[in-house]
Amino acid sequence: MASIFKKIRYKQLTDCELLRLTADDNHAAFKTIYNKYWQKLLTLAIYKTNDREDAEEIIQDIFISIWNRRSELEVKNLEAYLITAVKMKLIDRLRQKVKERTKIDIESISISTEIIDYLTVEDFTTQVELSLQKLPSKTQEIYELSRNQTKSQKEIAQSMNLTPKAVEYHITKALKQLKLDLEGYLK
Repeated sequence: MASIFKKIRYKQLTDCELLRLTADDNHAAFKTIYNKYWQKLLTLAIYKTNDREDAEEIIQDIFISIWNRRSELEVKNLEAYLITAVKMKLIDRLRQKVKERTKIDIESISISTEIIDYLTVEDFTTQVELSLQKLPSKTQEIYELSRNQTKSQKEIAQSMNLTPKAVEYHITKALKQLKLDLEGYLK
């Protein structure tokens, strides 16, 4: 009878066994997975973001997602899955931060995973700012109004006493400069 109630040694179980138990709502199995991979994933995320708070949030989001999808999750190599999840979250964060800082419509831009290996968000946004500084002051001002203050071309034209075509010209000029300067970063 005592053998029926023997305590499971979760640390000795394989990742597949832990995932099966987690799928059956076993909190101890999930905690074992968390404890096994949390520090490694956090170290990777901190290295890539240079921001501990962001890194912790990324890792927390990943484990919350795993718990929420535990019954439908089919993973053969848990460690590879988790590392890929971190990279995908980092790419999502990079897209979000770039969009927030520059207000460029990047929905059509595909950022490759290699960017994460070579580039931090700060490097990229610095490059955007340097690119914009190359522009004439009027073009910079119009770009700022258009992208960061979300003014329409008509509103900008009225406020700056320009034609809408002139505003369009300046915005196009700014976008061409950005595309040219950021070509090596974006695919």
